[in-house]
Amino acid sequence: MSEVYYSLLKYNKKDIYVSTGEHNSFADIVISGELSVKMDRGSGRCVKIGSYMVGRLSTPAQIFYDKMPLQVTIEAVRPTTLLRMSPESLQKLFCLDQRIQMNFIKLLSSVAITLAKMVKQLTLFTVREKVANYLEEVTTRRNSDTITFDVSRQEIANMFAIQKYSLQRVLGEFARGGAIKMRGKTITILDREKLHSLAKP
Repeated sequence: MSEVYYSLLKYNKKDIYVSTGEHNSFADIVISGELSVKMDRGSGRCVKIGSYMVGRLSTPAQIFYDKMPLQVTIEAVRPTTLLRMSPESLQKLFCLDQRIQMNFIKLLSSVAITLAKMVKQLTLFTVREKVANYLEEVTTRRNSDTITFDVSRQEIANMFAIQKYSLQRVLGEFARGGAIKMRGKTITILDREKLHSLAKP
């Protein structure tokens, strides 16, 4: 990093990093905190579709191609610090270490795969399938059958573009069927086979 110019930016909780319709051609890496990615559904309703955690590069697809405005709004979930570089500085890092270049290519590939999965989930899956897949994905990622959410049920429902009562109803069906156990913000998967069975249309 001593070979390139960079700066540090600080955001307070709820500060807007970038809004829908804007461009962001900087290479910004989350050093601390978290950025939440939301898409406007109209009538002031937003759906959370992802987040940038510590170590993640924000809006990677726009760094070298900013012709298309962003279709999302990104805000700080908590006090957040970003390391900012210009596209030229990032390109210089590519030349200094090819591992950085390869990691960037892998990141763009993962973004494309994630977007394809999101489109499939939002358009083809039933509510039960969406919720079951989400629970399995989160527990697998955290390597635990028990997860405690740090967001509200409403925010989780927004991620699936469904109503909160629909989420509550499905979770209740899974619990009554013996697939999960709920206690406050904590959910434990008890039987994955039952979860798959209950999620089927």
